[in-house]
Amino acid sequence: MRHIRVLLPLLLLACDGVGPSLGRIQVVAQPLTASAQITRVTVTVTPASVTQDLTVDPQDPSKFTGTITVPVGTQTVQADAFAGDAKVGSGTASVTVGKNAHMLALITILDNTGPVASPDHSPVVTSLVTPAVAQVDDQSNLSATSMDADGNSMSFSWTASPTGCGTFASPTLPSTAFIAKLIGTCTVTFTVTANGKSDSRSASIQISAATGFIDVRVTYVPQPLISSIAFLNGSTPVAAVSRLTNNDGTIRAPFHKGTPYTVVLNFDPWSTGAIALSDSCPGTIVQPAFAPNAISATATWTPTVDNGACIVTAILTRQTLTDTFFVVVLPVP
Repeated sequence: MRHIRVLLPLLLLACDGVGPSLGRIQVVAQPLTASAQITRVTVTVTPASVTQDLTVDPQDPSKFTGTITVPVGTQTVQADAFAGDAKVGSGTASVTVGKNAHMLALITILDNTGPVASPDHSPVVTSLVTPAVAQVDDQSNLSATSMDADGNSMSFSWTASPTGCGTFASPTLPSTAFIAKLIGTCTVTFTVTANGKSDSRSASIQISAATGFIDVRVTYVPQPLISSIAFLNGSTPVAAVSRLTNNDGTIRAPFHKGTPYTVVLNFDPWSTGAIALSDSCPGTIVQPAFAPNAISATATWTPTVDNGACIVTAILTRQTLTDTFFVVVLPVP
């Protein structure tokens, strides 16, 4: 039964001629709560030692009334309100009853059962922090916060769906490490429980295959090109052949036996490679030197014959690529 609070605001004491030393007390009780909750109000008067139940006022079911005859003098009136067999409150008033006098006393009864208990409150998950993506075997940090307004002890749990898509290092703590296991969408759920009530929050993690990285660096090596061969006697040009402008690679010039000629080889630059010169005469050759990113190299060629054709050949090498450029030298008398 719901506890109640009762106010008995009016106690009427009246002397109505029942004897030289007697008076009559009329009690009116009005409860604060619905009258149906109060089954009876009992009044006890001391030292008169009179106990009497009040009756409900038929005009106002919220009021209880009764008339009590007591001896004159000071009397203590106690009113007790009952809901079923449970006393829900009491109030007292002290009055002095005089002969042929009407006395009025006010009694207030306050419910002494206390307030109705409030319902328990479910715990609440207040935040959930998870990664959006992960790779198989990645270890990610998950965390959640929760509260219980009633201060009840809380317990926690982490679950993953579908089964086996991931595992938890500490599945019963608010913060844990998550280890991704299966490719696809893995739904992780945090649940807090307190006093038999629970709340949950979920988040999805997209798990992809584990990947690594390849750093690719490509070096393109162009075909080497010897663009021209030129011969000088000291600083005096003797002859030159360009692959870009000449269409005849035969040189007819006054080359003399035993005379050293400077041979200038022009080519496209590159950081590495080798350059070499040879002939079919045979002549004496001081080989050219290759310099990184140079556009030319210089050799010395000394003919050992002064007649007949001699093939002078230059070879430029770049890794496994080679370029060969030769000229035919015909000494002119």
